[in-house]
Amino acid sequence: MSFLDELLLRGRAGVTAALNLGGISNMTVVREDGLVAYDIGPANALVDAVIVEHDLNPLGYDDDAAIARTGTVDEALLDALLDDPYYALTPPKSTGKEHFHLGYVHEHLAAQGREIAVADVVRTLTELTVRTVARDVDAASIGFLAVSGGGCRNPLILDGLRAALPATEVVLADELGAPADSKEAILLALIGWSTMHGVPAIVPGGTGAREPRILGTITPGAGPLQMPEPVASVDSLVLTEAAAS
Repeated sequence: MSFLDELLLRGRAGVTAALNLGGISNMTVVREDGLVAYDIGPANALVDAVIVEHDLNPLGYDDDAAIARTGTVDEALLDALLDDPYYALTPPKSTGKEHFHLGYVHEHLAAQGREIAVADVVRTLTELTVRTVARDVDAASIGFLAVSGGGCRNPLILDGLRAALPATEVVLADELGAPADSKEAILLALIGWSTMHGVPAIVPGGTGAREPRILGTITPGAGPLQMPEPVASVDSLVLTEAAAS
């Protein structure tokens, strides 16, 4: 994703970043001297797990933060969650649902030794995303933040980030020409095009790779394969909407 993010953010002044709020929150930070990309922590993974466990919404997520709005942040639980050693690791770093899952929530709730209303748990987990993301954005002195992923449709998260980051312009990725709901599809198309044209689609600073690499393999079908002429590099990306047929 850092390959696409860098192209979308290229040319903007100051420190910029692209934030994806999927199951896990991850961010690409672009500076004049290069970029770094890493996983921040849980975005929707923990909230979704609780929603599904308690059958709170047939969609499997907190649509429009309707459930979180009925709860309050439990500060003691939040402090315990924020104390996870992962957050103290130095980027680049990676995590996932093998760490942040329903059992993880159960362990923290058991450690509290008291009953916490489900709506308060959902609200607290939502705030966890806001706090962890805002902390990293602030630490990196990011002036422009483009947000995508399912979590960008959660008003408590998006409004929470804007309130916590008054010095940062927080927008949806749509403003970069990449619809927030379609960035992964755009990335896959870009990687495919790059592979066909011999362009590396790995940015070492974004993945920890030793050097740029051309991704994937191409398997011919029934007929011979004619590859296009190689392209030296991709310097810009313009996204346009295809006309309806």
